[in-house]
Amino acid sequence: MIQRFVLPVLLASLVSTASAADGIVASGAASVTGLSYHLIDLDPTDGIAPSITFNDSYVGIGVVTSTWTPQSQATGESTRTPGDLFTATPADFVSSSGNVTGSYNTNSATINSSLRASDLNAMASSYGTDGYTVSVTAASGMFFGRDETPDVPGVWFPFNPGQSAFTLSANTALVIDGQWHVNTGLDLTQVQPGAFIDSIQANGWSANFDSHSSAVVALQLDDGNEGGVFAWNSHDLTQSLDGNGLGELFTNNVNDQADSPFSVQINNTGTSSVNGFLALGATADYKVTVAVPEPGTWALMGLGLVGVLVTAGKRRRAA
Repeated sequence: MIQRFVLPVLLASLVSTASAADGIVASGAASVTGLSYHLIDLDPTDGIAPSITFNDSYVGIGVVTSTWTPQSQATGESTRTPGDLFTATPADFVSSSGNVTGSYNTNSATINSSLRASDLNAMASSYGTDGYTVSVTAASGMFFGRDETPDVPGVWFPFNPGQSAFTLSANTALVIDGQWHVNTGLDLTQVQPGAFIDSIQANGWSANFDSHSSAVVALQLDDGNEGGVFAWNSHDLTQSLDGNGLGELFTNNVNDQADSPFSVQINNTGTSSVNGFLALGATADYKVTVAVPEPGTWALMGLGLVGVLVTAGKRRRAA
């Protein structure tokens, strides 16, 4: 249920509920589990045994944090090992901030990302004299080739463009099965008094929160033929705090989640082997934008409307 508060009521509520607890304002979690693959012989009479070779693959977990203040910069952390999600040595990851955790196993990849109330006050203390955007993107999954993230050299990030992922034999279908889960949440009741609230109130800013999570399974043949499969499950939430108190929108603990089995198939119906691209894993990210709203935004807030940001999973292929 959506409740509306003018700013003084909101601030009074925040002051009365402030405590030592460092609540989670935004969260995202995603996973692909129970992964397996098998091959189907599309022409048993051709004498070619179905086969697949995974090329120069890695499994990795990473996080990239980008800030615009309005100057832009990016930092990142990651871990990786050679192999793929069907054979890789299990690994876990915890970011230096503790806000991002992830893991991969021989048949699964998981990622969790969160934004705490103290993080908001830290942002405002660092960037509070200007409008700013902080975007945190985390992922766990397979990637191929030797490309580093273009934003942060030295950080190996899943789903960056790379070399072809696999070679599939002629007249063969590749099928990948598993289960995906996505969960996204925003709870603005966790925002605490401090530099963050002070800055948006003093400057008449609006603070927009976006939280997103997705499970991605993408297959594409690189032989120039049309076709292929791109499958993903994604959830987004967006909420706003209006520093001027115009149509204050305040939603308590909005949460969206989904679970589903999946089966993704791609067919090589040609008479020779072909290379292909594969992205497989999970992403979770959030973004906080603090700025003076444009006139159209004020009008929407006055009507009590919330904009919805839809972020589609992106297919990336090697150049």
